[in-house]
Amino acid sequence: MQDQQMFDVAIIGAGVTGASVAWALAKYNLRVAVIEREADVAMGTSKANSGILHAGYGAPTDTLKTKYNVMANPMFDKVCADLKVPFHRCGTFVVAVRDDEMDYLNNLVAQAARNKVPVELITDSKRIHEMEPELTKNVKAVMYAPAGGIVSPYELNIRLCECAAMNGTTFLLESPVERIDTHADRFTIETAREQLEARYLVNAAGLYSDKVEQMVGLNTFTISAWKGEYILLDKGAISLNHVLFPIPTKQSKGILVTPTTHGNIIVGPNNILCEDREDVATTTSGIWEIIEGGDKLVPNLPLRKVIRNFAGLRAKADCDDFIVGPSKVRGFFNAAGIQSPGLSSCLAIGVDIARMLGEAGLPLKPRQKYRGEIAETFRLRETAPDKVDKIIKQDPRAGQVVCRCEMVSEKEIVEAIERPVGARTLDGIKMRARAQSGRCQGGFCTPKLMKILARELKIPVEQVTLKGEGSRLLFGRTKDLPSEAL
Repeated sequence: MQDQQMFDVAIIGAGVTGASVAWALAKYNLRVAVIEREADVAMGTSKANSGILHAGYGAPTDTLKTKYNVMANPMFDKVCADLKVPFHRCGTFVVAVRDDEMDYLNNLVAQAARNKVPVELITDSKRIHEMEPELTKNVKAVMYAPAGGIVSPYELNIRLCECAAMNGTTFLLESPVERIDTHADRFTIETAREQLEARYLVNAAGLYSDKVEQMVGLNTFTISAWKGEYILLDKGAISLNHVLFPIPTKQSKGILVTPTTHGNIIVGPNNILCEDREDVATTTSGIWEIIEGGDKLVPNLPLRKVIRNFAGLRAKADCDDFIVGPSKVRGFFNAAGIQSPGLSSCLAIGVDIARMLGEAGLPLKPRQKYRGEIAETFRLRETAPDKVDKIIKQDPRAGQVVCRCEMVSEKEIVEAIERPVGARTLDGIKMRARAQSGRCQGGFCTPKLMKILARELKIPVEQVTLKGEGSRLLFGRTKDLPSEAL
């Protein structure tokens, strides 16, 4: 175990909520640590969700969901521009396809007005289909929210962490918290790898935030895990202009069909209560439920264009709202129960937690040399041929294509590894550089990626993993294995 370290603030959890808190605190002259149980940031709910920027009409006016969603929505333009995060304010449709759904749609329009979110009720079928030609002909009306949009959720998470790291934040990965001791003026946090102390502690542990709260002697909420399954369509499978929502239910916003910032189409999620907080397996029945739900919005989904299915887990608190703010334990703050619209709310939650910490006594002295922007990175696919030629002359790796589906070069892979809070796994490469994200889903590039990771990290290729401990792909050379193992 390493020598004990003292920090002003420790944040437990490196999902998009914890990342937003770290990003907000990075503006101040503080010593901050982010503690994460996984081998990388953005490995939980933050990498397996719809990537939607909600406008803010979906929750009742007096909830924290609405407060932070409405507060955060206009922040995305500048933050995504500064951090070079893919983002598009394309607008959202809530679609009524039956006459008996019109009352709900009208009520949703009224709720949007109470939440001060601009929306428009459109009943003209011709206009609707001019705006969204692929939408079902059964549409009765749509509620259009122009402030809605799409963002790359894992890239937002990663870039927030990079910005924090550029400003001195320490990231402790593969460090599950095992014990927290509470003192009058600080906390002692023991992880599987190290022990550290912090004057303030922020609980952004997602699915395990109730367990973390219990470590400081509190038991004010319970988290349940709700699985959402998705299917991902190849680029060009369908052309959509907006995010398409069905009329929501009490349990979820329903099975949506949406474009992504990278040109794919996502269909999902469903909503299944899970006893196991690690269960991200997809099911046959769940996938068919998604397909049937998606068909109601966009008929005849091109199922031959499906390149992947996946599932994510949402952390739902028993109060059915976000839990954000100080607790009865001095210096312990919760940022828990951050289900939908958590991604859309994260930036505001981070800023507000920083404000609350300041009010609790944390000195918020502005950092003199704060670095709030990230430089544009090289993308072979997006670079003009004449510029590519010049770059290749300076760095031949820019012309070595590793992932053919997404046109990702070796230069991009190496830079993803070398970046602040850089990639250490195949999934880490995928989230940062998009290698393995295309039609073949890594069938061509995985062996090459493993060799590059091994070379750059200076480890045997057998130690390269998909996503950290317990996910090795290779165990040795076939000729070296005993005959009984073959």
